[in-house]
Amino acid sequence: MTKQYIRPSTLLEAIQLAQQPDTIAIAGGAMAFQGFDLPYETVIDLQAIPELTHIEEYDNAIEFGGACTLQQILDTPDVPMALKQALSRTVPRNIRNNTSIGESLQVDNPPSEWLAGLTVLDIGIRFAGEEAIYPLIELLEDDELQGGIISAVFIPKLEEGEALGSAYVSRTPSDEAIVNVAVFIRVEEDGVVETAFAAFCGASDEVVSIIHLENLEEHQFNQDAIEQTVKPIPSLLNPEDDYQGSAAYRREMAKVCLQRALEDALEQIKLNNGE
Repeated sequence: MTKQYIRPSTLLEAIQLAQQPDTIAIAGGAMAFQGFDLPYETVIDLQAIPELTHIEEYDNAIEFGGACTLQQILDTPDVPMALKQALSRTVPRNIRNNTSIGESLQVDNPPSEWLAGLTVLDIGIRFAGEEAIYPLIELLEDDELQGGIISAVFIPKLEEGEALGSAYVSRTPSDEAIVNVAVFIRVEEDGVVETAFAAFCGASDEVVSIIHLENLEEHQFNQDAIEQTVKPIPSLLNPEDDYQGSAAYRREMAKVCLQRALEDALEQIKLNNGE
């Protein structure tokens, strides 16, 4: 049972408080506290700290303070549409209004479509008191980084020739995905793929797994290339059986989702080219 609630007004005070044992630092808490009896002695509320609520736009990225809400991110024009759809599909507005971007990356079960999109975009994360910017995948894989106060998150803007595609399989249209995939594609002016990566959730024993789609690169981005790219995917994944689906089902759905995500990206590229 929580014994004390502290709402610091300065970042330095929050950093000092967060170093105490049995402490959690949140901004909103709607996602962290859903249905859980959290074993923390102290809750630190970060919402009153101005340095954590800023939004700054740069030429190639948007910087969000770690205490910015998910709804603020959804309302920001240049955030890629696939990320907005990931938030709006499975996260109700009342949760979005009371969950920070920092919190959404550190809960035990982050929204999988949101997580896959952010990971394949290779977003950057900065922690309070540090200058270094870490890739999201490092936060997910390094337990020592978990629990730190996220001071800023850098979401890249999509540039000309880039697309973020996504697809999911779920029991109902509003359910959390059983398997989902996000893809980042960059093509050159002649339509040849320069960069291709995919992020999978629900298709391995990891929270999110990244596959470099090397066999798509240096080829024309078209339907034939997509069909060739997805063929080997089931053999590259090692999901676990559970009540929502067998390992074989998850492998096959990962292949299906990858094809749909790539087709989504292809349509974006065509639309941006006026085709």
